[in-house]
Amino acid sequence: MKKIYLLALVAMVAISAVATVQPRKYDTKSIQRISHVPFKEFTKSMSTHRLENALVYSNGQVPSVAKARKATADAALDTAYYVIHPDDGLYSGFAPDGGMMRYPILWQRANADVEFINLSMFNEGGEFGWFYYDVNPDYLLSADTDMVISPADQLFVPGDGYDFTPIFGMESGAQYAYGDAQEAQYWYAFDPDFYTPLTKSHIYTSTAFNPSGYDVVCYYYDEQRPYYLGTGLQFGENLFDSIGTPWGFEGCTTKIDSISILVASRGASTLKPGNKLTMSLHPVISYQGTNYIFLDTAYVRYTATTQDIMWQEYDSDYDETMGGITFPIKKDIKGLFFICITGFNGRGANIGLYSDGLDGYGIGDTYFIGAGGNFIGTGVNALISVNALIEEPEIPTALDKVAEQAVKVKKEIRNGQLIITRGEKSFNVLGAQL
Repeated sequence: MKKIYLLALVAMVAISAVATVQPRKYDTKSIQRISHVPFKEFTKSMSTHRLENALVYSNGQVPSVAKARKATADAALDTAYYVIHPDDGLYSGFAPDGGMMRYPILWQRANADVEFINLSMFNEGGEFGWFYYDVNPDYLLSADTDMVISPADQLFVPGDGYDFTPIFGMESGAQYAYGDAQEAQYWYAFDPDFYTPLTKSHIYTSTAFNPSGYDVVCYYYDEQRPYYLGTGLQFGENLFDSIGTPWGFEGCTTKIDSISILVASRGASTLKPGNKLTMSLHPVISYQGTNYIFLDTAYVRYTATTQDIMWQEYDSDYDETMGGITFPIKKDIKGLFFICITGFNGRGANIGLYSDGLDGYGIGDTYFIGAGGNFIGTGVNALISVNALIEEPEIPTALDKVAEQAVKVKKEIRNGQLIITRGEKSFNVLGAQL
């Protein structure tokens, strides 16, 4: 696979290393309240395509990198179908009070390159498709090309992100980059001094395709089975009451201040009394291209009440309510973990979760979770916004690398359990010595 490396010609910005500096909340003055985004109905062809081609994984063993779905001739408009490798970066989300970035912000690890992987179905024509630097056949990103932004130790400053974001050139002559190609676009590295709203959901698109600038939406089927993610969710004859998303970065610590979700409902409230909408965080171990998710063990579990509704807006014309529910979870987790949401099919439930675009060839990292332990790929990313700061390990020196090589680490599966052996000691997934 070909790779293109671009040198980001931006000023070096040092990450603060002063231990006495206290982490701060993100400056919400620059965050705009999200506008009302109505429900969007499934088309028959799209819902059939999605369900018949769902990817099923057993025993909590899902790919460490989400797979792309196959493109279809009647797929949605090809706007932003490149992805950022999940080990490299995340998109900004919405704050607990309902604020959302007016223009897209991409946050990346400060000591890792950010890699764009082209998924466009229009990438071999020479005159339209995805390009880097300029819309010119010489800069075409073909299907077997990744674009890697480096060096890793440079932080992007406001306005510079657009210069290094892939550009989509359309047959009409129009051009599109991530967001609206505005100079107000931001691209930063993780800042260990700020709690920042982060999400895997591709929550922005071009106003050329969506006047509001968002491609986040709550999909529904019909009145009997209304939501794609939420109340009435089913696959075949099975009704599901759990969905989840892998999170975190290998070697990094995610310091969580809260986790928010964007929801919708019929009527004037986003969370009915008596409903036990619950979020839990679970261990994940990545091993040979597979993430092993351990739902039997939870780091933390919290059930939301109406007091956790941070904001909601009722649209009387459609009898719909849109709102944000924030789970006040405070937890520091090193490495990968899994965010699980349950209870949306329980008592008093009428909840639909927002997600990014539902198309025939998107990458989805959110899964339906069946009673038998099967994980079923949804093809979308639920708009789960983790308000956190990311602490990255220091870049290892040559001596560190020698010391690390001296202590060999081995992972193996014994009797269905992942065992980690470091030197002469063995540990389970939670770090307990065996």
